[in-house]
Amino acid sequence: MASRLNPYISFPGNAREAMDFYRSVFGGSVTLNTFGEFGPPDSPEADKIMHGQLETDGGFTLMGADTPPGTHTIPETTSR
Repeated sequence: MASRLNPYISFPGNAREAMDFYRSVFGGSVTLNTFGEFGPPDSPEADKIMHGQLETDGGFTLMGADTPPGTHTIPETTSR
């Protein structure tokens, strides 16, 4: 049975550069959509990546996006 892994990576504001880097390593084509395409085009995050996808020459898919400000990617814990 074949398995397929499609990682989705959150980036701290450098998703565009990261996806271009992965394309240079794995080959393939990158599709990028910004927050401005689907929300206010004049917001501070408008040019950040809402969804990026790399389809590699080897048939793998890698996805990623910029983490919007105020969004936590790691759950916060409190000590008692």
